[in-house]
Amino acid sequence: MNQPNDEYIVRNCSFTNCVNSAGAGGAFNIDISNGAVVAFFSSLFVGCRSQLGGGGIFASISSGGQIILDNLCEFYQCKTYGNGGGIYIFIDFTIQSSFIIKDAIFQGCQAMNNYFIQYSYSQTGFGGGVFLGVYGDYDPSINHIDLHGMNISNNSADKYGQSLFVVMRDIIEWCQYGTQGEYVKGNYSDTYSNETDLVGIPMDLSTFNSSSLQTIEQQQQPLELWWRILGILKSAKVIVNESNPIGKLIFHLEGQEMTPGYLNIKIFELRDKTQEEIEQQQKEMNYNFNKNNFKSQKDHSLQSQIAPEHKNVNQQQISISSNLKFNQTLHNSENEIIYPPEDGSNIPIKVVTEIRGSLKAQKATFGLNDYEWLNYKQKVYGVLISNDRNIFTGKQGAENASIILDVVEENDKNALSIWIIIIIIIGSIVIFGIGLFSIIFVVYINV
Repeated sequence: MNQPNDEYIVRNCSFTNCVNSAGAGGAFNIDISNGAVVAFFSSLFVGCRSQLGGGGIFASISSGGQIILDNLCEFYQCKTYGNGGGIYIFIDFTIQSSFIIKDAIFQGCQAMNNYFIQYSYSQTGFGGGVFLGVYGDYDPSINHIDLHGMNISNNSADKYGQSLFVVMRDIIEWCQYGTQGEYVKGNYSDTYSNETDLVGIPMDLSTFNSSSLQTIEQQQQPLELWWRILGILKSAKVIVNESNPIGKLIFHLEGQEMTPGYLNIKIFELRDKTQEEIEQQQKEMNYNFNKNNFKSQKDHSLQSQIAPEHKNVNQQQISISSNLKFNQTLHNSENEIIYPPEDGSNIPIKVVTEIRGSLKAQKATFGLNDYEWLNYKQKVYGVLISNDRNIFTGKQGAENASIILDVVEENDKNALSIWIIIIIIIGSIVIFGIGLFSIIFVVYINV
């Protein structure tokens, strides 16, 4: 396939137990160049195997060639005594070429060591499902390598990359392009998948093919480590207001490297409070209560002058969870919670980014209506954050370096003001009644 208008389409085909016992590619060995396109749609590869790489497909792509897998292509129990149990792809990016997986599954495929060809042993047994090797420099922004539709399950490799192994000089930039490795990971889960599923090495394919096993082992690593962003937590505060109808608990966090849409918060019991801490807390509560009492009349007067649509601007920006499934979904264990729950029943955490000179600061906010689990009068709580619900970090981005949760207890000033007004009115009525009764009584006596 080497002409600009060449287009080879494989649609709704099945390839079962295809074998290449002397070379690469159990079912297909394809050379794609000069802008030619090869596409596989809804095709099935079962039990295909090869001696030198690509149990199902071996493809060499150069000079603008393209290969596409779409509409549920399946590679099932394919294997090779080389690299890429399901498919082996090598791309020469001297002229931009393309490898796109839109919809394909690799299940139960194997990449095994080749003991038959002694000189190639060090470079075999990589990429149980997919092996991707790149010559030259790759610019991730052109999106010519896109594995969004890659689904992996129960693949294995004798060396590295149980499902995927990538050899690419610009692999770090590729992993970090987009959000959370989106062009790399397919259905890989940062939370539950094994890091050994996706592995790679930052070197050119020609260098890889001549490297010793020791060199490869020293430089390879799980791809997730290159796209993973560890959050930095600087402060954590919760405002407790049991009479607040829009959120009994409002959490405010400040930090950096918090990814919107991916951020998770872990809150857990650190220890019991000391008697001294409990007494100090009570003093602060009494002080705040008296302070609020003193200011309540003035605050009520000022609030009454504000248009209703502007009263709760900050409150309207906070995501409040109804927590209908709080006990079942939010508690990770008896003494900790992770928010939001994985079942998607709650609103994601709101993250706002502020640029302060050369620094990027972030604020995260969310609310909960269920407050009874937070025993803040007797317990000290720690807080950690995570962008993958797997590695939780805190102070200076260090794993498990928790920040102490600052608890601020508030009373509803509006409710307090209303009660004060009611008491004043009732008191005035009582005083007026007593005065009126006294006058009537005096008049009656004189008569």
